[in-house]
Amino acid sequence: LTPGATPLVPTQTQIDTVASLVRRMYPTAEVRLTQMMMPVADRPPATCQEARQRVTDFASAIAAQDSRVRFLGLLPRDPAVTVKDKDGNVIGGCAQRPGQYGWVYASDEDGGAHELGHMYGRVHVAGCQLFEGSATDAGYPHPGGLIGSELFGDALGFDAGDNALGLSTELLDWRDGIADVMSYCDDLWLSDYNY
Repeated sequence: LTPGATPLVPTQTQIDTVASLVRRMYPTAEVRLTQMMMPVADRPPATCQEARQRVTDFASAIAAQDSRVRFLGLLPRDPAVTVKDKDGNVIGGCAQRPGQYGWVYASDEDGGAHELGHMYGRVHVAGCQLFEGSATDAGYPHPGGLIGSELFGDALGFDAGDNALGLSTELLDWRDGIADVMSYCDDLWLSDYNY
């Protein structure tokens, strides 16, 4: 960062949107959110591993961590910041699989849910734009990464919405192209398989 420049930080709306999606999508009675500001680095991370390591180093310094806690760093999207994986692909987030630490661009709430899936041990679901060499779950039953299918269960997704963010209740149907959150498709929700 330029000395004296205002550091880039996620907006409160971006933080609230990521937290809301995780609360609505994941099968848990409670999601607790604690916001902390990491020290501003002198330069943005260049790789997935570097970004994840910054979150790991920061969170590891916090005393008395519960092993059930996950740390998801939110990085503001900026044209000057490009993070790449070990193969040189530009990415939008990464996490330990399984593990406690990951990061995602703050403007990508689906990415936050995806990276949390990795932290809980989930691998990618085949379908859409996977990077070459990405590990995929061979047991995933629905074709194209969709959340359901006629052959393996006519599963639908249910989004309870969030009044505070102006999001209404919605039934999500695989026939409309809704794919599993662990895929790289455009319209995502949690499938019956990953539930």
